[in-house]
Amino acid sequence: LATFQRWLTAADRERGVLEVNGPGGVGKSTLLRAFARLARQLGWSTVAVDARQIPPTPEGFAAAVGTSSEGQALARLNRGRPLLLIDTCEALGGLDPYLRERVLPRLDPRLPLVMAGRYPLHARWPLDSPWRRLVHSLVIRPFDGEETAAYLRGRGLFDPTLLSQLRVATGGNPLALSLAADLVMQMAVADLRAAEADWRLTVHDLVSRLLREVVGEELRALLDAASVVRSFDEPLLTEMAGVRPVGNGFDALAKLSVVQPARYGLALHDDVRRLIAADLKWRDPPKFAGMRLAGIRHLRVRMEAALQADERAWAFNEQLFLCGDAVIHSLMFQEAEPGHIWVDDGLPEDHPRVRQIWRQWLIEHTGATPSEPLRRALEVALHWPGTRLRVARSLEGAVLGFGATLPVCQQSLPILLTSPNSAAVLRAKWSQQQMTRLPALPTKTRCYFLRYLCYGERDCEVVRAALMRDMLPVLSLSGTYLSSVAEPEVQTLVRSLGFRRLPGPGCVLQGARLPEHGCELDLSRRGFDRWIDEIMTRAAAPSAPEAGLQTAVR
Repeated sequence: LATFQRWLTAADRERGVLEVNGPGGVGKSTLLRAFARLARQLGWSTVAVDARQIPPTPEGFAAAVGTSSEGQALARLNRGRPLLLIDTCEALGGLDPYLRERVLPRLDPRLPLVMAGRYPLHARWPLDSPWRRLVHSLVIRPFDGEETAAYLRGRGLFDPTLLSQLRVATGGNPLALSLAADLVMQMAVADLRAAEADWRLTVHDLVSRLLREVVGEELRALLDAASVVRSFDEPLLTEMAGVRPVGNGFDALAKLSVVQPARYGLALHDDVRRLIAADLKWRDPPKFAGMRLAGIRHLRVRMEAALQADERAWAFNEQLFLCGDAVIHSLMFQEAEPGHIWVDDGLPEDHPRVRQIWRQWLIEHTGATPSEPLRRALEVALHWPGTRLRVARSLEGAVLGFGATLPVCQQSLPILLTSPNSAAVLRAKWSQQQMTRLPALPTKTRCYFLRYLCYGERDCEVVRAALMRDMLPVLSLSGTYLSSVAEPEVQTLVRSLGFRRLPGPGCVLQGARLPEHGCELDLSRRGFDRWIDEIMTRAAAPSAPEAGLQTAVR
């Protein structure tokens, strides 16, 4: 962290790249998240790209940056000069020369870039590449003997023979050590034979021992199922794993150090989840597809029966995650620090901060002028009882962003028609005569306007994702949904969600860099179930086990 801070803040820092390399599981991704937190404390904005989560194409990189083209990506990065963090560089594939030859030379020299991966950049870059001399290396190594012993003593292990075996088996890899300590502490394994020191073989060996030798196939099925979803509880894993009753197996899973509390149940450590999910998808594609199917089917029943809005939203978002769409994952589910931002109802005392964020967002993200019609529309919306105002807060309670959804009815029409961008959407959707036939009250309509999604510079990607996860469960009502979208990354998301652009040129607000385009998603006839099926179909060409997913879920 000290090295990173010196590099980031040096007044005479030349253009270059800070590379972080080390074996898998050593903590590179965790360190990059710490870099991002420190940078934000120092006043930098951040953009994080995980090469595992994007297609290895220029379009995939542009979408990860929150845009739809190379030119837009470069413009956004050069305009804001955020700290750009690229993780898991060994997964870049064909993107590696593209970034080196087309993107890096066109970036602003003041933009700081961190690239993390298992192998040094010079091992992949040509000898004559000018970038080789501009790389600052930060090598992250496994624990040495003293650090390994200190970690294991902290876990309550003191036997010298066992400590020596654990060090040999894991090679000091922190993540492997945590799995091995689980074996010893919670599964009463008294002797651990030395395993191959390679990280992947070590973890696979440890996980196999944990599942096969100690608790058998029940825990293996549960761990596989837990890797497919973001968070889980016992009923969900029961359905996905096909194990009844779960009983002691779930208790054993819950005690593992790589299982952590989540807002709705439990969740695997993200690195472990991805490792096991990737292995399961490669090792047994039918099982992977079957678990996704079982999870969606179970969550759909839970969502329809939910009495609490929170449970309904959780079930909706987990279904969306299980669809496997890369853009949706990138913009909605790449939360770096789960739980450090939360969303709840906006209160009257939040309104001053909401106005401030709205003004800042309008100027910095769209370039538009906060005109009087726009300001008046916001003010009326804040005070209309039918508006669903939700705010994202830090753990300290500070308001970091807000979202607002308005039911479209006779009461809300004057509010929406006050603002030129929402008025353009309504007029592209309906004639004046059709508007007069809209329901009178918000409780009688099934049409909703996703009106505001605004956030400041602090943790902006994470705040936006949290607000999206809070706002989009309204789609589970199978109604009609309208929005006005200017930001390229949000336009990319709404296309992936199946919104269609409404006819017309869009609305250009005063001073705006880009026009706002009205869009619509009509689920009133096809319904929520079919919509989820369509997203899954678009996400990837289904394999044979997945081909029956749409029919089976219905």
